[in-house]
Amino acid sequence: MREATIVNELFEDEVWALQLRFYCYLGLRGKEPGGPEEQAEQAQFDSDKGYKAALLSTLKQARRNE
Repeated sequence: MREATIVNELFEDEVWALQLRFYCYLGLRGKEPGGPEEQAEQAQFDSDKGYKAALLSTLKQARRNE
């Protein structure tokens, strides 16, 4: 089981354009923070087939359709 905290942040950049930044803190319930199980899970998320890659692909496609 995972525990997650999701943060959505609206802000204006240096040219006053509205931006959205979101990020998620994930932890494995019952496991040591930063321990081997969490490190393995993070490696999967960051891999070329993980969540991060899927998110970047989705954003790229959405920007093409603007």
